[in-house]
Amino acid sequence: MKKLMIILVAAGLLYGCCRIVISQDTAEKSQEITVSESGDWMLTDDYDSRDSSFEDFLKQKDAYDTLKETYEMLNNAFGGDYYDVGRQDIEYLGKFPGDEAYVSGGKDAMNQKINGQILSPLESLQVSYNFVCQKKMNELIGTGEMFGKEDYQRGAEQIIPVLAGASYQKMFKAGDTFQGKYLGEKDLKFQIRGFFKKDAGISLDNEEILLDRMLVFPSLSLKENDSGEFQKILLSVKCQGYLHYDGKSDLEKKLKQLEKIKKETGFRYTIPKIR
Repeated sequence: MKKLMIILVAAGLLYGCCRIVISQDTAEKSQEITVSESGDWMLTDDYDSRDSSFEDFLKQKDAYDTLKETYEMLNNAFGGDYYDVGRQDIEYLGKFPGDEAYVSGGKDAMNQKINGQILSPLESLQVSYNFVCQKKMNELIGTGEMFGKEDYQRGAEQIIPVLAGASYQKMFKAGDTFQGKYLGEKDLKFQIRGFFKKDAGISLDNEEILLDRMLVFPSLSLKENDSGEFQKILLSVKCQGYLHYDGKSDLEKKLKQLEKIKKETGFRYTIPKIR
């Protein structure tokens, strides 16, 4: 399992958005990976290194165009094998009704007062339609129903449906709504659509993810009325999803395609060698 670290991305003012990156030392060691069976590989970049940062990239005039072109090329090149999936927290707005076990960072991160708001980061998973189908997540639902295709067209100004882990039934019921900050930029309104079965889980990038304390919602769609900053941040998440592959040769082929995307768009993907 990759060694990950969480950093705060800033642009002028700290916008509190969590970005998952591979540390510099780990990045150097992860230039080679071993693959045998099918799986999912997380796309990463090398902007956060000793002499640069992702913040610097976002400040560039062409950052939006680079991200938009990259995202479009990913979907054109890989189709259903590219998962627009993210693992950024939802920052619950207001006093959180649960205990510290649900909060990313535990007790110290619970009910923090930041810029006049009370926030608690909750682990969440943003999923695309093809990912949900591939992982057969509809079979993991205990009560409620899976997202429909139309739910993946929702933007930040609309009510976002959520499927919650079984443990959340202690504090929520289907139909309940709550406010949460997403990517440090937008205050969103979420609505509980249902709950997963107890001990339900999925595999992603060689990791088994237990859903009991997870909030799952459809990946947001970009809208024209979103701020330019939010569009860039959301696109950066969408450009660092997962590639599904079926064996070593398939991943090798896909990484060659990713190398072409990197050269054409200039987005600094990290392309590993496969042993």
